[in-house]
Amino acid sequence: MTFLKTFFLILSLLVVISYGVSEVVPDPKTNSQDSASLTIAFVPVGDVGNSSDAITHLGAVALEYQIGKYEITVAEWSFFLNAVATKEDPHGLYDERMSLDSMAPSIERSLRDDGTYHYTPIPGKECYPITYVGYFNALRFCNWLQNGQPNQLQGDDLIKASTEHGSYAITRSPNGEEQAEWSNNALYFLPSEDQWIKAAYYAGGGLYNKYWLYPTQHDLPPNSGDPTNMIVETGSCYSNIATLPLMNPGPQPVNFYEESQGSYGTCDMGGNVAEWITRSDPAHPNTLSPLTRGGSWASPFPEDSKRTDPGRILDASEAALGNKCIGFRIATLGNNFSKKNRSSMQPSIKTTDTFEKIENHDLKIIADIIQWGLFFVDITMLVSMLGGLLCSMTLLLLGPELFASVLLKVPLFALLFSIGEISFSVMLLLTLCSFLMDWITHSGYAFDIVFSLLDVLKLLI
Repeated sequence: MTFLKTFFLILSLLVVISYGVSEVVPDPKTNSQDSASLTIAFVPVGDVGNSSDAITHLGAVALEYQIGKYEITVAEWSFFLNAVATKEDPHGLYDERMSLDSMAPSIERSLRDDGTYHYTPIPGKECYPITYVGYFNALRFCNWLQNGQPNQLQGDDLIKASTEHGSYAITRSPNGEEQAEWSNNALYFLPSEDQWIKAAYYAGGGLYNKYWLYPTQHDLPPNSGDPTNMIVETGSCYSNIATLPLMNPGPQPVNFYEESQGSYGTCDMGGNVAEWITRSDPAHPNTLSPLTRGGSWASPFPEDSKRTDPGRILDASEAALGNKCIGFRIATLGNNFSKKNRSSMQPSIKTTDTFEKIENHDLKIIADIIQWGLFFVDITMLVSMLGGLLCSMTLLLLGPELFASVLLKVPLFALLFSIGEISFSVMLLLTLCSFLMDWITHSGYAFDIVFSLLDVLKLLI
């Protein structure tokens, strides 16, 4: 018995050391780069069941949803590229104009010694809106989010599937043009025309029919004399709706005009860059066509930012390639969508690899708490087992009779001996817990291989 305790003590010390090492080595099965996930700022859009705009007949939305506070940034698109386009980029997610266009520079691509690509935001442009992203590539970004933000360390087949299926099924028609169908299971998506109009112009705060003319909670363009509707140093983002002269051509950071938010807290739905949204065919609701809304830094007319602007339909080549004036923001059902429905709506991805992830963020937190708890309990058990080991060594040295008398005379010594013996029973329970957590959280949150081997050794002992 003493030999087993000594052996277990040595193994436990090795586990503590290995656990510390495993915390600093990136796990290749985490669902994004550098063991971190991309986080996008959303604002909730409530007032469920609001009426539509009397002029455009748009803006009525029956469900609560969330929409991006800002347009997708250069840093966020670079993160996406480094996750899915380091080995190959068959869909042109990176456009060389991103580094060559002096008016809207964003990302540079470099070739590493191992033959893979790395994408870096041009210094100072991290918070600018990404441009030169085509409509279908914006949909691929949504698919990637829908599928848990995988990266190429998880397998090339998985990456290929994760951008083509999920919120949208992206295919090619017989003539070679890309086309997309909406999935009823989508959690991340480009806003529909109604969702975009509501977030930009609806006054909010109730179900009454009040829509602003501009997405800055005003019916007059910015800098038109109203002191509550001024954009200092208008620059280029709102040159299309301002009376001040053009001062700085090109887009600006997405948080540059935070004082001119819409009713729900969105920024730049009237300027900076125009935005991709989706319009569905009434006869075929799941079949989508690209559309842009909102003015851009290059818009020549004030009407581009007005609610009454009909939006712009681009031809197939423009939709595929994008340009320097178009970006996008995304929407989500987010926390307002029931966990039951969310878990039943995950897309099925057919690949040669297994995509292991946890969709329930509450479970991730619980898993972390339990695993850290087990770690500290392991240390506590090591201390108690040292006491038990000390008792066992004393037993060998003194003999049973003398040892029994020592236990009677020294209560603390007896307590240590009891704790050392009881710790084995407790370890069995902890082992079952760790096996259970390994099974539930087997991707990114499971113990490492050494912990799993230790679980088996504990049971054998």
